[in-house]
Amino acid sequence: MGSKHFFTKVIPAIVIILVMVFALTGCDDAESWDNVAVVQHDDNNDFDSDGWSNDDDLDSGDWSDDDDFDSDGRSNDDDLDSGSNAPSIERDYNWYFSQIGTGSLEGYNCGPAVSVMALKWYDENFNDTVADARNALSGTGDCWIGHEIISYLESHGVFGDLRAPLDQENATWWLERDAIMLAGIYTGDISFRNDDSAIGRYYTGSFDHWIIIKGLYSIDGVYHFEVYDPWAEAGDYYTDGTPKGLDRLYPAEEVIRANMTWADKWEDAGAKRDFIAVLPPQ
Repeated sequence: MGSKHFFTKVIPAIVIILVMVFALTGCDDAESWDNVAVVQHDDNNDFDSDGWSNDDDLDSGDWSDDDDFDSDGRSNDDDLDSGSNAPSIERDYNWYFSQIGTGSLEGYNCGPAVSVMALKWYDENFNDTVADARNALSGTGDCWIGHEIISYLESHGVFGDLRAPLDQENATWWLERDAIMLAGIYTGDISFRNDDSAIGRYYTGSFDHWIIIKGLYSIDGVYHFEVYDPWAEAGDYYTDGTPKGLDRLYPAEEVIRANMTWADKWEDAGAKRDFIAVLPPQ
């Protein structure tokens, strides 16, 4: 066979055969995708059958395990003070505010209170009071709903993202991103506990209310939202003067049900099973 024939006939044929083999075996080989990680927050593999994220999918530094809490829900100082499990949602300054003692509408000032807390969390230098927030939107009625809170946040340059529904998947997604969530609830759906634990509703009243969700923990296998609850009357403090609404632990399923009850009651005013997410400064 001459060299001219080899280069003009044989080599092109070999190239064609190799291209065909690659097309048939390379791109469509399922094994070639085994090591590709696909991240989807709505992927069923990311969540257990009850909708909560699998522990293996969460950042171990963001969430607490049972060892971080005593049986009464109070944090173990040795675990939390070290910072090993402290989420970046936390701040090294106080940003909790009570609605009590904030004027003639103190009983309805939960919306203004969580709004002020969110802005203080966002910016340490924010100095408005709960009464200031109420007065800023005078004429809006006794109880604030989502659009009034968002209006107040935006008047101070902070974007509140109205999302729905408040459920396991959405809550996990936002908390993983170090966001806080402002949620309307009906407090009667939260179990009452008449003791000094940090778990459950600590006041007897059942009413429409706003809280801030700031964490998620598992205690004895039950998920709890860590919240700031602005209701703090005279008897709603621990013996050391700490308000019981600070870092309160409410069973997550109860909070979700309480949000549904709240939304049903305020449907005519435009409320849905929603919440307001606020991301930290970028």
